[in-house]
Order: sequence, then structure tokens, then C-alpha cells
Amino acid sequence: MFAPVQCPLVSKGTHVIIPSGEGAAGRSLEAACGQTGRQKLLLSVNSLPTANVGRYQLTAHTVCPNGQAEFKHDPENDIYVLFNPWCEEDTVFMDSEDEKKEYVLSDVGIIYYGEVDAQNHIPYIGYKTWIYGQANGILAVCLYILERSGTQASGWGDPVNVVRIVSAMAGHKKQSGSFFRYWIFMEYNFPAV
Repeated sequence: MFAPVQCPLVSKGTHVIIPSGEGAAGRSLEAACGQTGRQKLLLSVNSLPTANVGRYQLTAHTVCPNGQAEFKHDPENDIYVLFNPWCEEDTVFMDSEDEKKEYVLSDVGIIYYGEVDAQNHIPYIGYKTWIYGQANGILAVCLYILERSGTQASGWGDPVNVVRIVSAMAGHKKQSGSFFRYWIFMEYNFPAV
């Protein structure tokens, strides 16, 4: 059983029961048995490029001649499914290694900001270095925003939909209990949550 943390339902495709040895057959996940031993079984679970992004929990339910057992997940071992720019079948695939290096792997970039002078209608656009903070809990924050959006997790397999959801949440002062300050991008004044 493989399910996202947010209200998993079989009918919505967010709670998936995967009998081992079976392929995806229209599901977003597939499982296969690998090596078996006397007391060990290697089970490989793969997500398809169309799988819903999010934080998942894995529970293993076994049936054998001696009885049944269920092994619940450990919250420390939650599984994160993300869009994959290295996978050709994924909508967000990037062909260029340089683009992947710049847009995915880099934790520093440039952010543009600006405003229009209301009186003279002259635009002022500036830029500055921005630290994305990918290694500092940003994944948890992004998924928190997505989970708090109140949207159906079954729609989280579409990157355009996910961007719209997160943009709406981040640009809104208060929505679904998530509060974000209105960001004013002045020179040397980094936005903060």
C-alpha cells in the first residue's frame, strides 16, 4: 500500500494497493519482487512520470502460509515523489544538461524585481542574487504549501496545476490557514516568510 499523507483514497488514485509482481496497469505506481531469501524479500516500487507529487507513506502487508502481517511506515522514512527533469517521459523533462545544472541543481540564482512609477509610468526593474535554500528544508515548505491548499492530491501529477496552486497560496496573504507576508522587493531587502 502506497499513499500520500493527505487523505488517501483509492477512488481518487491517491491510495494505491499494489500486488507485487503486477505492472502499473493505469496506476501511477508499480511494484515488482526482486531477490527473495528465507526471511527477506526485496520489493521495488517505482513511480511513473505521471504520478502525483507529494509526501507518501509505504505500508507492507504480507500474506504467507504462517499468517498475515502488516508493517507500518516510519514517519522518518516518508517517501517524496517529485517531478523529474531527467526522465524523458516526464512533462518537466529538460534535454540540456546545462539547463538542469542552472535551473535544478544550483542553489543560487538571480531574482528580478520591480515597480512602475505611478506618476510617470516608468518601469524600474532590478535584479539581485538569490539563495534558493534547496538544502534547508525548502522541500518540506513547498509540500506544506501544497498540502494546505485544500486542492485534491489527485491533481498533483500535472506540473502546470501544481505551479498554479503554489503560486496562489504564496501570493495570497491568508489562505487555508497558511499566512505569508506581502513581499516588497526593495534593493538589499530579501523577502522572508
